[in-house]
Amino acid sequence: MRPSSCTVIWLTIVMCAVSGRPYKVYGYKAKQVRDQIHSRDLAALFLQFFENPRIGEVYNLGGGRTNSLSVLETIHMLADMGFGPEYEVTDQNRVGDHICYISDLAKVRSHFPRWELTYNLESIVKELIDSRIATKSAGRTAQRQKGSKQKAGFAAAESN
Repeated sequence: MRPSSCTVIWLTIVMCAVSGRPYKVYGYKAKQVRDQIHSRDLAALFLQFFENPRIGEVYNLGGGRTNSLSVLETIHMLADMGFGPEYEVTDQNRVGDHICYISDLAKVRSHFPRWELTYNLESIVKELIDSRIATKSAGRTAQRQKGSKQKAGFAAAESN
């Protein structure tokens, strides 16, 4: 079982939007379509596979048609959530890039009929945003604490 590798690109767009860094889109007028799957939905399927293994079967996993959107739609969704990224679209597409990749979930659903996607696109993006904000906040707190300890250590060294 292998999730879509394009989830990394999607995560990068969200990280850029939250941090205010520019994002560069390569080709296709930002209309590349990818499907997205939440890690918990993937883990739920792994558990069902563990409980009822199908030796030798291969599955392409992703969010399927219901959880698919283009890079441009992702940018608009982020903007609607208050995190519109600064972005640039180049004419040159990435070598080997697909204009559209949507996983066909028919086989996996027929083999594991109890499994279903529980996270929609909006909830996945919201969670990515919240996680990125929390990570940034924790990083700033750690930096402040480190700076305070260094200052305290410097002051103690001066007094000796």
